[in-house]
Amino acid sequence: MNCPHCTRAANALWHEFDTACKGCRARSVSRSQACFQSRRARRRESPYLLLVEDNKLEHEDVKHAETVDYIRR
Repeated sequence: MNCPHCTRAANALWHEFDTACKGCRARSVSRSQACFQSRRARRRESPYLLLVEDNKLEHEDVKHAETVDYIRR
């Protein structure tokens, strides 16, 4: 999870992603509408779970990406 895009996204507003990077995929999911709706509902909803699965991630990956993403500060 230490690609150049992840590093820049942790320190400034950054909107580029590398699909080969697990951190970028997790950051992308954490910024998605499906994730927003799940946070709002306070439960993991089906669209979010499908997005996590499709990106070969775990919920913890998305939570971590969200905590280090500059946009969430």
